[in-house]
Amino acid sequence: MKVLMINGSPRQKGNTNVALTEIARTLESDGIESEIVWIGNKPVRGCIACGKCRELSGACAFNDDICNVIGAKFSEADALIVGSPVYYGQPNGALLAA
Repeated sequence: MKVLMINGSPRQKGNTNVALTEIARTLESDGIESEIVWIGNKPVRGCIACGKCRELSGACAFNDDICNVIGAKFSEADALIVGSPVYYGQPNGALLAA
C-alpha cells in the first residue's frame, strides 16, 4: 500500500510538514509506504478547457506546474492525505488550485 501526502503549506518545513512527517512515521511503522509532495508556493495554472488532457492520457498540456507530477503520483497511490494551514477559513490557495 502507498499513501500520497500533499503539503499545501507555503512553508516547506513548517508545522504542516511536521504533522505529515509524523503521519508518515506512523504509516511506516505499520509497513505502509508514503511520500510527501510539497506544492506550497509552486505555480499551479487554472484549467483553460483546451481539452488536451484527453489527448495526453489525462496529463495537462501545461507542463510547467506541479499538477502533472501530482497526477502521476496519485495514480500510483492507494490513499491520499492533504495537509494545509488554514488562512481566513480556507486552505492555501495553491492547494485549492491543484
